[in-house]
Amino acid sequence: MLACSFACDVRYESGWMTVDETGCIRAVELDRLPAGSLTLRMRQLAGRRCGANRDASEPYFAWHRTTTFLGKLAG
Repeated sequence: MLACSFACDVRYESGWMTVDETGCIRAVELDRLPAGSLTLRMRQLAGRRCGANRDASEPYFAWHRTTTFLGKLAG
């Protein structure tokens, strides 16, 4: 799970970020967000590997990408 001191879990559960099929953290289109600490931290997290991504957890991450994530992932 994306749980850290930077409120990653809240951002994840709110759909602001997700984990793609390769295990990398993806965020909503950051250029559309106002400048500030939220956007800055999301820029720092985007593209990093999620340690919780495993074969067993991928179905949940796939579900999250299609039901909760507010952004769009390139096909």
